[in-house]
Amino acid sequence: MTPGRFHLVLTVSLAGIIGFGASHLLSSNDAVAYPSGPTVSYGANPVFSLGGYVTMSGSTGGSSTDSLTLGHSGQEAVITDIVLTSSSSNGNPYYCTASLVLTDSTDTLAEFGVVWPNLESVAAPVVMDMDLGSGIRVQEGETLTLTASTRLAYNSYCSGVWIHYTLSGWV
Repeated sequence: MTPGRFHLVLTVSLAGIIGFGASHLLSSNDAVAYPSGPTVSYGANPVFSLGGYVTMSGSTGGSSTDSLTLGHSGQEAVITDIVLTSSSSNGNPYYCTASLVLTDSTDTLAEFGVVWPNLESVAAPVVMDMDLGSGIRVQEGETLTLTASTRLAYNSYCSGVWIHYTLSGWV
């Protein structure tokens, strides 16, 4: 082999090796997905929120109800958070206790015992914020009923107390 030809073969061989190596180093690998933290929902599990109030009865043993419709036919819903607050129409709600029961057409889904002291003496509204880790499953097409039953009322002052609720979750 002559020196000119040797250089040509060596140069072409090195160029081929470098080109082959560079094409493998610079080419992209297959995409691999790994589990990650929270992501933005694309609508498969949209959230819902609904609220309202029930009025406490002024006498022990009295009750009032509110019907809740989630409005998502074809899908079950899961209630993940409940917030309860109170307010008064008469300005001076005294010590009142109530049982709040959330039911569907067949079962009791949740029951809460709530106590509202005299709001004037504590100078702050009572707020109950519950994060339900596993949630409350509501079957498709169910209408829920929230019933407030007065357990103990100081005189008749509990009659002016409203229990406000907010339920939220996903479907």
